[in-house]
Amino acid sequence: MCAKFGAETFEEGYKIIKDKQNLIFDDNGEEELVQLLTPLFKDVDSCRGFINFCTTYLIVQNMNYDNK
Repeated sequence: MCAKFGAETFEEGYKIIKDKQNLIFDDNGEEELVQLLTPLFKDVDSCRGFINFCTTYLIVQNMNYDNK
């Protein structure tokens, strides 16, 4: 992901999503995350792709952690 978005953008974006991961399950959560990430990405589609990747990763990590 760093190669696709750049290391700095990835780190900043991932931190926002991790800090606000409670929004993942909210009805309007993706829109709120898009608003927070818009300054980092060139377009909304890039934001949504990044959100999908990161939120899936966080959900899987939480599932793996809960099973240990």
